Amino acid sequence: MSVIIPGRFNLVNSKFVEVDKDTLSKHINKDDDLNKYHIFDISGNFITSIASPSITTYFHKLTELHLINNELPNIPEEINNIITLKKLYLSKNNIQQITNIDKLVDLELLDLRANQIKEMSNLENNTKINNLSLSSNQIISLNNLNINMEHLESLFLFSNKLENLQETLDILSKHCPKLTKLLLTANPCTSLSRPKEEQQVYENNVKKALPNIRILDWKPL
Repeated sequence: MSVIIPGRFNLVNSKFVEVDKDTLSKHINKDDDLNKYHIFDISGNFITSIASPSITTYFHKLTELHLINNELPNIPEEINNIITLKKLYLSKNNIQQITNIDKLVDLELLDLRANQIKEMSNLENNTKINNLSLSSNQIISLNNLNINMEHLESLFLFSNKLENLQETLDILSKHCPKLTKLLLTANPCTSLSRPKEEQQVYENNVKKALPNIRILDWKPL
């Protein structure tokens, strides 16, 4: 039995391949007050594209958009038009690059887990993000991060391809100084298992670079 969440418009598992105005109109009651919805969930479909305009034609007060487990090859331009968004969930797609979120200046949470992203970049206008998940992607280095993410507190980079631990910590220290939660294990530079002595050195290095860290790799420090 599905849980009813107030303010949530649910089109999960509706077998969508494309989202456009006509597709959405078939699922919208003309007598429904769409302004009461602040969450739109179209996860678990087969979506490869979202037309512009489509979602913004009907929903004007969305703060959360869920597009988990679809087939998106990129972040659609239409998402960039939903300027009221504070939480954006795009995990388990085929996204290769962070794009089309520059208008989302109030975004606080961005979930891009399990995609094909190679760079942590194009976040210049999203400095209010406090929770960013990029786990299970293809990121080799963070050297494309060139802005201060002064509100970022939680960063998940589990299971990427990060090769240089010291470089990674130096960049995070410079650009994400307020991190309190970091998930960095399962990269080439941070193995899942290491001797106790090496683990202690690793934790000390992280704490030195990021003195506000409270949780590292799921472990309280």
